[in-house]
Amino acid sequence: MGLDVETYSGPYTLKPDCSGTLTLTDTLGVTTHWDIFVTRNGEDLTFIQTDAGSVTSGFEIRRDQPRGRSVPWPLGTASGWFQ
Repeated sequence: MGLDVETYSGPYTLKPDCSGTLTLTDTLGVTTHWDIFVTRNGEDLTFIQTDAGSVTSGFEIRRDQPRGRSVPWPLGTASGWFQ
């Protein structure tokens, strides 16, 4: 049994109240849409999928970055992998 790893990338917007939207496309070309909320200190991200027929939500907690390493998401885009 192997581990399936998908890569996602796409743009996001964030309003001054820390709410926003995120659009992700995976390596197979499947696109999903999300409402997001970031805590004011940037430590937590909460998300809920907004595509019809989908029930997906969750949260992520920021980990410390190694010294000398920048935040992995450039402003206005998101990318990463999930297992």
